[in-house]
Amino acid sequence: MRRFLRRACSVATLLAAALALPVTDSAAVPAASSATHELSPLPLPKSARKWVETTLADLSLQEKAAQLVMVRANGRYENPASEPYRDLLSEVRDLRVGGLVVFRSELESIPRLLNELQNAAEVPLLVSADVERGMAFRVPEGTVPLPWAMAVGATRSEEAARFTGEVTAREGRALGIHWALAPVADVNNNPANPVINIRSYGEDPDLVASMVRAYVEGARQGGMLTTAKHFPGHGDTSSDSHYERPVVGVDRERLESVELVPFRAAVEAGVDSIMTAHVALPSIDPSGAPATLSPSISHDLLRDELGFDGLIVTDALEMAGIRPAWAGEAAVRSVQAGADVVLLPADVRVAIQSLVRAVEEGQLSEERLDTSVRRVLETKARLGLHKNRRVDPEALGRSIARPQDLDRALKVARDSVTVLRNEGDILPLEAEEPLRILHVVISTGLRDRAIRGLPEAELRARGIETRTFTLGREVSPETMDKILEVAPDYTHVLVSSFIWVRSADDLSPAQARLVQRLEDTGTPVIVLSYGSPYFLAEIPEVPVFMTTYGSAASSQRAAIGALFGEFDVRGKLPVTLPDLYSYGHGIELARREMTLPQASPEEDGFRADGLEGVDRLLDEFVEQGAFPGGVLAVGYRGKLAHLYPFGRLSYEVGAPEVAVDTVYDLASLTKVLATTIMAMILVDEGALDLDKPVVDYLPLFVGPGKEKVTVRQLLTHSSGLVAYGDLYNEIQGKKAYLERLQGMDLDYEPGTQSVYSDYGMILLGEILERVAGQPMEVFVEERVYGPLGMTDTGFLPDESLRARIAPTEDDPWRGYVAHGEVHDENAHAMGGVAPHAGLFSTAADVARFLQMILNGGVFEHRRIVSRDIVEAWAERAGVPGSDRAIGWDTKSAEKSSAGNYFSPNSFGHLGYTGTSMWVDPERELFLILLTNRVHPTRENNLIRKVRPAVADAVIRALEAPVVQVGLEQVDVGELDSLAGKRLGLVVHAASVSSDGRHAIDVLRDRGFDVERLFSPEHGLRGRAAAGEHVDSGLDPVSGLPVVSLYGDQRRPSPESLAGLDALVFDLQGAGVRFYTYVSTLIYCLEAAADAGLEFVVLDRPNPLGGNRVEGPVSAPRDVTPASFVNLAPGPLVHGLTLGEMARFVNSQLEEPARLTVVPMLGWHRWMAWEDTGRDWVSPSPNLRSPDAALAYPGTALLEGTNLSEGRGTPAPFLLIGAPWLTPEDLQLSVPGFSLEAARFVPAASPAAPSPKFVGQECVGRQVLVTDPQAAEPYTLGVALLQELMGGDDFEWLSHGEVLSRLLGTPRVLEDLRAGRSIEELLAADRQDHEQWRQARQPFLLY
Repeated sequence: MRRFLRRACSVATLLAAALALPVTDSAAVPAASSATHELSPLPLPKSARKWVETTLADLSLQEKAAQLVMVRANGRYENPASEPYRDLLSEVRDLRVGGLVVFRSELESIPRLLNELQNAAEVPLLVSADVERGMAFRVPEGTVPLPWAMAVGATRSEEAARFTGEVTAREGRALGIHWALAPVADVNNNPANPVINIRSYGEDPDLVASMVRAYVEGARQGGMLTTAKHFPGHGDTSSDSHYERPVVGVDRERLESVELVPFRAAVEAGVDSIMTAHVALPSIDPSGAPATLSPSISHDLLRDELGFDGLIVTDALEMAGIRPAWAGEAAVRSVQAGADVVLLPADVRVAIQSLVRAVEEGQLSEERLDTSVRRVLETKARLGLHKNRRVDPEALGRSIARPQDLDRALKVARDSVTVLRNEGDILPLEAEEPLRILHVVISTGLRDRAIRGLPEAELRARGIETRTFTLGREVSPETMDKILEVAPDYTHVLVSSFIWVRSADDLSPAQARLVQRLEDTGTPVIVLSYGSPYFLAEIPEVPVFMTTYGSAASSQRAAIGALFGEFDVRGKLPVTLPDLYSYGHGIELARREMTLPQASPEEDGFRADGLEGVDRLLDEFVEQGAFPGGVLAVGYRGKLAHLYPFGRLSYEVGAPEVAVDTVYDLASLTKVLATTIMAMILVDEGALDLDKPVVDYLPLFVGPGKEKVTVRQLLTHSSGLVAYGDLYNEIQGKKAYLERLQGMDLDYEPGTQSVYSDYGMILLGEILERVAGQPMEVFVEERVYGPLGMTDTGFLPDESLRARIAPTEDDPWRGYVAHGEVHDENAHAMGGVAPHAGLFSTAADVARFLQMILNGGVFEHRRIVSRDIVEAWAERAGVPGSDRAIGWDTKSAEKSSAGNYFSPNSFGHLGYTGTSMWVDPERELFLILLTNRVHPTRENNLIRKVRPAVADAVIRALEAPVVQVGLEQVDVGELDSLAGKRLGLVVHAASVSSDGRHAIDVLRDRGFDVERLFSPEHGLRGRAAAGEHVDSGLDPVSGLPVVSLYGDQRRPSPESLAGLDALVFDLQGAGVRFYTYVSTLIYCLEAAADAGLEFVVLDRPNPLGGNRVEGPVSAPRDVTPASFVNLAPGPLVHGLTLGEMARFVNSQLEEPARLTVVPMLGWHRWMAWEDTGRDWVSPSPNLRSPDAALAYPGTALLEGTNLSEGRGTPAPFLLIGAPWLTPEDLQLSVPGFSLEAARFVPAASPAAPSPKFVGQECVGRQVLVTDPQAAEPYTLGVALLQELMGGDDFEWLSHGEVLSRLLGTPRVLEDLRAGRSIEELLAADRQDHEQWRQARQPFLLY
């Protein structure tokens, strides 16, 4: 139960307050009018019987005949002067018909119409309607949309059937309908039945009987007459009695065991009427007469044998199944056969006249006529129409579309959804994934009323990108080609079928062909039938098939919910699908939980002792006095891995220990958890424009330059407003604050910088409230906290929560310890509810919010905001010199409170009271730290040390994942397509699996035919020095011939590829352009393309990660000719794996190779080598560690100078220096590195036969990697060059040509000589970097 004073009020609460009515739980609201309308099983009282006999005696013969006739009435608005209205009024007033059959109507019009007609009738009208799926069948807007009967049968629930009868009665009686021409008691045991189909509960007589019995009981309880139809059974027909007369060719024994079972159950349940069918049953009536006109069926079988003494009503006499009988003949013969009510004769006047004439001419006795008239009048009296025939308009509000009825109808629809096929476990879909659905609607006609865009609306409500094609029976080749062309761009194809499987309306050949061809696109296809399940026979190979047995709105909504696993799917077929599935088949799918379950750290991927170390760290900080206590929450991969309370609420002796549900003042986390999320939702809905000037929303926001300030700039803290001030000493109240802030002058030019501003956030909050039309605290409660189950989150906590709330500061301004009231003075002066501060919450509640964000805006199947908005708002906003995103903060390159190891694209926010939250989307991880560090004073700033330390400790606690390289996918069959082919392998010393086996052995052990080896620089076994000529020859270990690609040739020659079918490349790159393996890749790719060979790259990690892009792009070839160290495209540090580079380069070839890249499993772009869990195997003799690889793009630039880059030492590329340097030289500060004083003596070795300064002591620096994520190796290199080039002994080798060749451009050397600053050097490349990122995007694999 919520205990926050300012919280959202439900509509019911507001209405109750306005009307001074008690608020009642909707489930406890009594069934409106049920007590008034419930039909009594007792005999009619004397007064009612007297009315029947008196009325009967006063009727003329024609009036008696008219009482048996019921005519069509459309309850849509008609002007009283219109012809349809005058005709209907004449039938009632002049012909004096006995009743009406209501067809399509409008909620507001039908009560008025019925009251007018009842007023015009001499005898009360008996009003009926075919309401097989509730009043929504006839009044589609504003009533409860019940599923079709077969859907109810799929639930196997008598309670569901009883509910459908009960709600139909409740709504029908409120609208003035007395008589339901339902339920359908037919047993649909003929799959080709074109008219009953989903109108039936199923094919099992006992199931149908139980459903019919329950429906009758429910409807009678609601005071509505019921009708079992279509006697003696229309389920085993293959033609439609609307268009011709079907024949039921079964014998009497079969009839008793199948067709009659539900009708007997209906009679036993007290059904009020039975409708006869226009079907012939030769085994009972050899004449072939339809049951409606057959005394043998309508009287002898129904009256005598089944003992039914209620109303017998004909099916509509306007149907073709009654022919060749003409209108008058049909009316007379049906009454002669036993009917009491003649339904919808083709000509009303003729039918009445014919019945009168039949009595007058002796074909029908008046006594027989009186018997039926008496039944009709008794029925009216039993309904109380002799006392009150009018519709009570007030009953609509009590009985129509009650929320609990709508919920129950949806529950029935959900219980009915049946999954018949789910190959590949495609269902349920994951709404938190970036889904794109191609929605293809197929129907019998584009004017089908069932096609109302509900599936698309439901998908949009879940934030799913959807494109819809709506197709009729004919699908043009152009339309089909267009759909097939775009299908591969989507994650799934959803085919929504609105097809009933009638004799003329089943799936067209074009529609069937489209579905079959969609299956061939490779995009998973889901077919959802909003009609007959028999439709599956048309497309039996479709991988996923779900049916709802009808297109009711509740069924359509349930179907989309089922796609995403929002409830248990457990519907079972109530019919057999011949040659496919038997009765009772249905795949059960458990509800897909989208909550935040708590798991042990070990279950969630952390080391057994990992988070215990984090806990110890927090306990140590408590001991150091950083805060009295707090709560840590860590979420990882959809689970709450850790929730740790530590310390106490305060420093007072005996203060309570912090608990998991301790409530904290979130301070500026309010900016995200309330204000930003509100803005996100309003932008998502199109209500708020971020680029609109603030003055458009706040007209008083005027002054120099203020017309330029946009809403976006308020969110990115770049509006020009000052950061903060002590206005609380001067003013009080929200209104005063808004007036003051709107009048403030700007402090700087908007958009030029970012200054964190509470004032901007306060103004933003006012804009949001004006746009939303409700207070922020109400909006976020209704739209965010309520749906997310954040029960301990809100403003102005109630006094009852005080014991759970951590106190904040002993505030000099207030003169007491703030406890249970907002700490921020300005928020307090505004009343405790403010857009920048004031929110209170628990770690568990904030965790639910952040998991929603990680899910892409959805949680517990409730879409809060779209994935596009979530992703866009978490990206840096591009404000100069700022890391701010839109409303959020992002991880800064240096000294971030997110520590060193959170991914670069992490985002979060801090709160002044000692709160913080960070989200790492690449790791699917969040961290929440709630403390009251300002207790008892804000002067305590140890929190600045705590936050990054805790963040780093959490990342270190993760189990190191072992990335599986492309080579290791051989064991799971990824290279099976190469079986039997003759292979050449491009490999070297680092081409090994995680267990140390070389690629040669891995492939041969799997039976691949490895014919030839190709080796890059440093040779096959990695022993040759840099630049050393490597000869071709024979590998003594494998016995295979080796073709050197660093000897007489760098590119595989046609002769060396002769006889091969494929070339397989498996080298470990270094992520930098001048490391020659990327050039070897390009030459091999081109050679394979020229030779027509398949080229396969077994991918491996880029040791520099996939996000780091640094250094210059190669100059045009007329400026810097291509060489083996600058052949690759892109910046010096390109951020691609070799597999991705192959994809990029191949796209540029005039004749691309047949390229296959076998990707890694588990590698992410943010990963440093340590994150991969793999041992480092040196890809070349001098690149001996991940740290060396990280420094290499920078320190290798010293190869273009007369300084040692560390060759001939134990740590090449990590030791740099020269004999002429001093210990004071090279004292640099570079992100991610530290440089410590060092001395070393280079020595000759096989890896470095002739190092610089061999045998001489060098003074210099040892490069240490302090932060692999923040490291900028190219910055390190140019900083070293800039520092060194001013020395007297410094020299460029070959006048700088070596450096220019390594970098691929002379520009850097020119800029260095011109004295450009480091910032200028780096800025010169930024535009190229952005273009490169865009260019490489289509080729990324990770």
